[in-house]
Amino acid sequence: MTASPDLFTTEPLLDLSKTGDGKSAGASDGETTTALAGFRLMQLEVFNWGTFDKRVWVLSLDGRNALLTGDIGSGKSTLVDAITTLLVPSQRIAYNKAAGADAKERTLRSYVLGHYKSERNESSGNAKPVALRDASSYSVILGVFHDASLNQTVTLAQVFWLKDSSTAPERFYLVADKRLSITADFSNFGTTPTALRTRLRRSGALLFDPFKAYSAEFCRRFGIDGDQALELFHQTVSMKSVGNLTDFVRHHMLEPFDVKTRIDGLIAHFDDLNRAHAAVLKAKRQLELLTPLVADCDRHAELLASMAGLRDARDALRTYFANLKLNLLDMRLQTLSDTLETESAKVDKLQGQKLNQQLQARNSGTPSPAMVVTGSRRLSWTSAASNARAQIVRPKPVAMTNCANSWGCCKSAIWRTWWSSSKAAYKNVLMCWSAVQPCKTSKLKKVSSFKTVTTTTST
Repeated sequence: MTASPDLFTTEPLLDLSKTGDGKSAGASDGETTTALAGFRLMQLEVFNWGTFDKRVWVLSLDGRNALLTGDIGSGKSTLVDAITTLLVPSQRIAYNKAAGADAKERTLRSYVLGHYKSERNESSGNAKPVALRDASSYSVILGVFHDASLNQTVTLAQVFWLKDSSTAPERFYLVADKRLSITADFSNFGTTPTALRTRLRRSGALLFDPFKAYSAEFCRRFGIDGDQALELFHQTVSMKSVGNLTDFVRHHMLEPFDVKTRIDGLIAHFDDLNRAHAAVLKAKRQLELLTPLVADCDRHAELLASMAGLRDARDALRTYFANLKLNLLDMRLQTLSDTLETESAKVDKLQGQKLNQQLQARNSGTPSPAMVVTGSRRLSWTSAASNARAQIVRPKPVAMTNCANSWGCCKSAIWRTWWSSSKAAYKNVLMCWSAVQPCKTSKLKKVSSFKTVTTTTST
């Protein structure tokens, strides 16, 4: 696989990075050169791919849309198949489908060898493809993708070679987080692909043998979730017309899944869903019934707290009223004490006046005036009557039973009793009266005719 330097002279097939008016190729009048979001194809390079032979062919897109035009057989589908080979597994690729050709017309082997025509053998009559290269050559396709918003660059590449002219091509896959080129990184590596592998690994690139690991790596970088997106890309790039839009969306845009299994699972779990729904309804009903109960419990707790407070207040009333009564009694005692002092002072004053009157009466030798009223008459006494009242408070009935006592003594005792206005003394007088009743004289009859006795005391 020795490559001479003249095979890697860079000669772009199309340079679409800038046009004469300063816009990128494929940009519309309303588009500008501002950064576009997402990973976009910046540059495609092929070496010994199909009819692009003996040198590196570069297609610069600068992340914009591109329109490939040319005569039949000029290589438009070959470039499209190169991009498809970079992103789609070989078992799902139908080469030259964009040209509407038969699925078996082109293969990966034909692209690596560079078949460009068929020649008929005159002796046998069979057609045989004519190749531009032999099994000693190798082929490289490389794409550079860039996301301007993230400022990230990813390079994807595939290297093909043949062990002999009758077997399928061998290849390995490359993913690098930097910009690579065929001229700088895939040339002058020696005679075997192993030397090229070693050099690429040293440069920091990731190499893969199975397509699945390679696909998972670049899908992770590009943010592609599933294989259906790559299938849609393949169909969109290589299609010429859409027969049925519904079938196209169903088969190429929607991820396939087993509907019947999911339906059977839903039917099998319908009872569980029904029971769950019944449980939810039951729980809702329980909540509706328990919500008022919770409110009643709260109200009951409030009433209990209120009752406890009122009960404590009631128990405190005894102490309160006892204290209030004690204060009132203290005030009453104080008032009575003050009244007692006042009345005692009055009594002392009156006693002093009485003693003065007695002394005056003794000194003058004149008895104090007295007047007895019987029936319509009034009786007035002096201070000596007061002395007699004091003596008759508790009379001795035994003394009154002596019949030798004169009527005058008995009468004097009666008048003294009326003067005292004391019930106890009056009862004692009545007892005296009953004692002297057997020996009463004619004068005593006058006393029995009395009906009303009025006692007047002047101080």
